[in-house]
Amino acid sequence: MLYFKEYSSEKEECILFLHGFLGAGALWDEMRVGLSDSYHCIIPDLPGHGKSDCFAEVHSMDAIASEVKNLLDEKCISKCHIMGHSMGGYVALALLDAYPERCKSVCLLNSTSTEDSQERKKVRNKSISLVRRSPAVYIRAIFSELFPEDFKRPNRREHALNIGMKTPIEGITASLRGMMERKDRTALLHSFEPVLFIYSESDPILDWKELQELVHILPKQKVLKIEGGHMGLLEHPRVLYSEYLSWLKAL
Repeated sequence: MLYFKEYSSEKEECILFLHGFLGAGALWDEMRVGLSDSYHCIIPDLPGHGKSDCFAEVHSMDAIASEVKNLLDEKCISKCHIMGHSMGGYVALALLDAYPERCKSVCLLNSTSTEDSQERKKVRNKSISLVRRSPAVYIRAIFSELFPEDFKRPNRREHALNIGMKTPIEGITASLRGMMERKDRTALLHSFEPVLFIYSESDPILDWKELQELVHILPKQKVLKIEGGHMGLLEHPRVLYSEYLSWLKAL
């Protein structure tokens, strides 16, 4: 069972927020404040993160999506908008793949619909070995890359790092295996609308050229480029709130 928080449960329309790897639902706090004035917001901790327990040695995106769907069932939410950051975007697409009738819209924030390259899979395997030896070293190394060097809000960086440092080894390795094994779901986005891509040219995690090619072959989908690194939800929460709300209202 997933730990979660919800806000404005009396609102008719719902937004489901899915955080990224080494994150937790609390990372959405700044962004969701304005959105919860107009929408019912559901914000879970994904398996092996925050206050949610691990359930397997491999947290596949499909299995996580099933857990999220169970949460929606528990709350009697038949359909929702989904915003997924990084790994949360992979889960959002797995949810769309398995339960398209539950999805009103999908927003991929610093995320992609493609699968891991062979090189990326090798990196993840090396990461699993490093995590077992020294999880703190691994987590600090990851967070040293996520934000741009000129990021001027160290309190937000420290907040994210503190959450990441509490992620158990089992949760880290299960998620790494799950991301490594995920499917390419680009084909879904040719037939499903509406989708919003939000990305940054300076994202150190996602390949900029690959993202350009991806959005080029998906002309029906909305694309928003922002400044910064991989942590748009903490780097530009007000900009994202405003842009995302405008997009939702225009649907």
